[in-house]
Amino acid sequence: MMSLPRIATFVVAAAVLLGGCGLLPALPGQATPAPTSAGGLAPPASVPLRFSLIPPQGTLEAAQISLVLLDEVTGLPYNPVLVPMERLGDGRWQVQITAPLGSLLRYRYTRIAPGAADESTTLGEPVLYRVAHVEGPVQIDDVAAAWADAPYTGPTGRILGVLADATDGHPLAEMLVSAAGMTTFSAGDGSFRLEGLPPGQHMLCAFSPDGSYQTVQQGAVVAADSTTPANLAMQPAARVQLAFEVTLPADTLPGAPIRVAGNLRQFGSVFAELPGGLLTTTGSMPTLTAVDATHAILVTSLYAGADLRYKYTLGDGLWNAERTAQGLFVTRQLIVPEQDVILQDEIVSWQAGDGGAIVFTASVPDDTPPDDLVSIQFNPFAWFDPLPMWRVGSGEWFYRLTGPLSFGDSLGYRFCRNQACGGADDVETAGPNAVGLRVTPAEVDQDLRHDVRAWQWWSGPAAETAVAAPEIIARPGFEAGVELTTAFPSAMFPSSTAAMQSLADMGANAVTFAPGWSLRQNAPLPGLSFDARYGPYLADLQAAVDAAHRFGLRANIHAVLRSPRMDLADWWSTAPRDGDWWTVWFESYRAMVLTYARAAAQAGAEKLILGGPDIRPALPGGTLANGAASGAPADAEARWRDLLRSVREVYPGRLAFEIELGADLQTPPAFLDQVDEVHVYWHAPLGSGADLSLAEMQVQAARLLDLSLLTSPRLAARPIVLNVEYLSVDGGARGCPADPSGECLPAAAFELGRDPNPALSIDLAEQAAALNAVIAEAVSRSGVSGFYVRGYNPIVALQDKSASVFGKPAAGVLSYWYPRVTGR
Repeated sequence: MMSLPRIATFVVAAAVLLGGCGLLPALPGQATPAPTSAGGLAPPASVPLRFSLIPPQGTLEAAQISLVLLDEVTGLPYNPVLVPMERLGDGRWQVQITAPLGSLLRYRYTRIAPGAADESTTLGEPVLYRVAHVEGPVQIDDVAAAWADAPYTGPTGRILGVLADATDGHPLAEMLVSAAGMTTFSAGDGSFRLEGLPPGQHMLCAFSPDGSYQTVQQGAVVAADSTTPANLAMQPAARVQLAFEVTLPADTLPGAPIRVAGNLRQFGSVFAELPGGLLTTTGSMPTLTAVDATHAILVTSLYAGADLRYKYTLGDGLWNAERTAQGLFVTRQLIVPEQDVILQDEIVSWQAGDGGAIVFTASVPDDTPPDDLVSIQFNPFAWFDPLPMWRVGSGEWFYRLTGPLSFGDSLGYRFCRNQACGGADDVETAGPNAVGLRVTPAEVDQDLRHDVRAWQWWSGPAAETAVAAPEIIARPGFEAGVELTTAFPSAMFPSSTAAMQSLADMGANAVTFAPGWSLRQNAPLPGLSFDARYGPYLADLQAAVDAAHRFGLRANIHAVLRSPRMDLADWWSTAPRDGDWWTVWFESYRAMVLTYARAAAQAGAEKLILGGPDIRPALPGGTLANGAASGAPADAEARWRDLLRSVREVYPGRLAFEIELGADLQTPPAFLDQVDEVHVYWHAPLGSGADLSLAEMQVQAARLLDLSLLTSPRLAARPIVLNVEYLSVDGGARGCPADPSGECLPAAAFELGRDPNPALSIDLAEQAAALNAVIAEAVSRSGVSGFYVRGYNPIVALQDKSASVFGKPAAGVLSYWYPRVTGR
């Protein structure tokens, strides 16, 4: 073992968030152990902080307001400290607490009376958390826009700024910036935008998700209808090595994986709310290595000065996390020192209170893919993120739940494959609206066994399918691959060896990753920003590109917009789309594109792809999904040309733009003369009749290529790459799977096992035939230089209605064509 200083970390129990912070006033019945030192390193001094709040207009003088200190590791609703505030004569509310120097506090305000209400933003959204850095005795001046029961109606302003490295000035991407309860990530050029702030004095805080840069904080005055500039320089932090030496309790099950959940990116934090109010996900948490039955270790590197909040867990930050002897929550705190250290921690117990544990054993079908992992998902009032189970034998999976067990009379649960609950479920509890199996916690241990008789959307390995193909002549340089779906959570981003290996085994020579930013509000101004719940960090994208290259795959990056809050078409159609709106949209989209252009250059990606249906309304003469004019600005053509020039300045690889071929070919923009290739999102009808034959589909594919794509004047001078998408439903080849009212459903509605119209019957053979028809015609035309299948889900093999071919007969079609066309 390393010869390093040994220290014990600060621990907090019960409903206390800040371990060793010495919060004042102390709350009765809550244990706040003082920090101790086991190796000569003194804990940081505690310093006073004064929180001063201007409450929302209309707040009564007799109102009771509390400061809420949040536990971002356990979950925002579960372990808060409420500190009552006092009203001053000038209309402010104030309270003083103490906290260790270097702490990074998450907090918000709540009205206790009259009528309980948490604070909300000017946009009417709940304040998830505010951020304050304890860099010494300081006053935190805040303005609350509104309470949840009284929407904000006043003016707003904004803060625009840039984050840069203090040593050399280079821009800092993917740093978090927070003010007034709004948080965003910086773009690739370091820029950030905090829009919709109430006028007044705010605390602006910028911090690193992984602690690699020191936190900076300063006051910022926001005026109505005005912009406050804020350019911040952040000092890089020194990397140090930490070893976690952990003593385990006697009730630790042999072989059970023990993870470390924490508030930094490398400990599973996504910095945004997951189902149930959690901020951490197991997919990104490190796992301890067992030394013997009672000891485990983890050696990792962190950054000096980072405020690490963490806990040990057999689940995530809430489920099966460590407890005190009294069964109370534990969250630890370490201000990372400037030298390498060994942390010596003892887990007291896994048990929550006096209730009995619940043991779940699941037997899975013989046709379960051998590399699949089985997960369990809990539903106390909503479905939380699934937790990995423990394999105990062939087809047997095990999980022992010790807490929390106090969510009411009963707890719902279900089993799924590869963390993909809601799609790859036990057939008895399938779908997002299922309530699951039920169990009532008891004072004694319970042992529950369940036989999974079948998995939803899975009936075993796909049967071989007949392939119709002439003699295939290899085409050197022809691209044959898939574009990954954007639907899976960021923690499941496929940078793994297995995902790339499966594509190489299919005969593919290319893969397109589709990272992007998320659309937030669409009024009064658009909100576009990176969201770690739905997209990979740039470092994860780099790892994915590296994995692709190791297996001989070309790696492309398609920068996309996703709309997790509402239907994409509705986001566009209900937006104001006036002059100011378009200005902000183009500024934000430009920031996103240049972020991924820089990332593609750094990662060595062979191609950067822009465009697609997500941005079609912003093109010159743009249209909405219903065909109506979008009102794109008159100078849209010039804006796009300027953007493409800027991309060329930072990205030296091939640049492509995607247009759409559905019922009709999208009018190609004039600026396509500035790109190297045109990608065509192909989901065109391959006929109109029922039970289309392969020959009929192939004839129609030939017509579309010869009479539409390859004869378009604006496409004639550019190589064309097809990005093909057909659903696995009866009538999918006709291009319009309909909802019960007859309206065409987008392919995204079917991703990851979703089933928006159960009346549509599944038809795996039709999907295979449709892809066979298009690739057969595409490879015989020199104007087509590549063929990709869109919507590929690499996480779990499903025979669902989606466009993903993983686990379906269509994958066999590609496995026949791809190696023969590419010569691999």
